[in-house]
Amino acid sequence: METKRLMATFAVMMLTLSLAGMAYAHWVDTLFINGTINTGSINVEYTYAACSDTGIDPDYNKNIANCTTSISTDGKTFTFTINNAYPSYHFWLTVNVTNLGTVPVYPAPTGFFAYSVSGNPGPAAFEDWLTVNNTSGWPLGQIDGGQTVQVRAFVHFEETTPQSAHVTITGNMTFWNWNEAEPMG
Repeated sequence: METKRLMATFAVMMLTLSLAGMAYAHWVDTLFINGTINTGSINVEYTYAACSDTGIDPDYNKNIANCTTSISTDGKTFTFTINNAYPSYHFWLTVNVTNLGTVPVYPAPTGFFAYSVSGNPGPAAFEDWLTVNNTSGWPLGQIDGGQTVQVRAFVHFEETTPQSAHVTITGNMTFWNWNEAEPMG
């Protein structure tokens, strides 16, 4: 009986040692993953603005009206000011739109050039006495990173232009990454 107990104890010890040895002899190796993700950017800015009236009114031999342009220091706002406009006064307005980002952009499908008018536009609706046409560079298409697109518009004050009108125009152009916007047309 003593022999059976001794053999059972020995069997349990051997089983325990073999399990411990298997656990102790188990080899391990580990693989690591390191990665870096840098996303692109969109950064559309005005980089140039000009008006063709730099003194003598275009097609006239007088300096009556004037047009000035400026761009904010962050490049996000283009401002033009027209003083002393009169019927048939006209000029070319030129702006450069530059994509300083790394991802191509496209004009957003809605609200690309949304604007509002405030002030005293006179008895005729603003759109009835100011015409903007003969544009070049319009409609804007895809603008790749680092690319500049020039847009020119011919601005003409119609015969219905009211006297002493004061109009403030605020507008915006919105751009999306190119693969999310539909072409304008």
